[in-house]
Amino acid sequence: MEAIVIMRKLGAFLLVLTLAVASFSVAFSGNDGPGAGGAGRDGYGTITLDGVRDAAYGSAIAIDPSGDLASPGPADWSGTTWTDLTNLYCANDDTNVYVYADLPNYTQAGSSGQIGLTVDSNTADGGSSDPWGNAITFSHPTLPDFLVRGHSAGMDGGDNGWTGLRAWTAGAWSAGGVNWGGISGGGQSGSNIAYANSQGVELKIPLATLGIGLGTNIKLELFATQGGAGKGAYDSTPSDDQSTGWDDPSNLVNYANLSLIHISEPTRPY
Repeated sequence: MEAIVIMRKLGAFLLVLTLAVASFSVAFSGNDGPGAGGAGRDGYGTITLDGVRDAAYGSAIAIDPSGDLASPGPADWSGTTWTDLTNLYCANDDTNVYVYADLPNYTQAGSSGQIGLTVDSNTADGGSSDPWGNAITFSHPTLPDFLVRGHSAGMDGGDNGWTGLRAWTAGAWSAGGVNWGGISGGGQSGSNIAYANSQGVELKIPLATLGIGLGTNIKLELFATQGGAGKGAYDSTPSDDQSTGWDDPSNLVNYANLSLIHISEPTRPY
């Protein structure tokens, strides 16, 4: 009889232990596992470089009013109405910074112009002029250390999506000539930049390129323009000194702030 009681108690104990282990395993399964939310983005959420804003971006880090392009000026031609910038979004994972801007008026068949993205990584130096020769200067409290400059993936032969990234090094912008963005052959998506009709433009910048790590803060500003020595920034986000016509210089001074977060993978029970 005593042996039967002991066996029953042992069986009950093993049942409770089995249920506890199963519950513990469930708690550590699902979206917290390696690669969840997209390759290499443990816990950060999915971002696909395609010019369409993903939910993982969250809220905008900068906002500029819509409908504020100059007239006479870029507001009056359908080919440049896409330059009316509004919301700027940013996110990161362990290896990249992602930047997205809404471009509801953009279509490849009907748009022409250029973009620029300033990035300050909190160094003492930085550039104060546009290496592409536009009438755009930078007078931010800390000058940009990096500048993405590119042609839109648009309607004209020059609007081929070609995009370069310049770094401020030894008192000058680094040399151009490399299609860092990767768009070619009349496409809208490359290795580091993508456009989508009626959606927006999206960039991916490796943290290693910027020479920074997680837990730091960077500053950004996006502007849109056309090519030409007299062309200023038609619009920017955050709001800044934008052109008052087709040919009016701009002196940009405002940044949006981005803190590079780190989401740790939970400790495994094994």
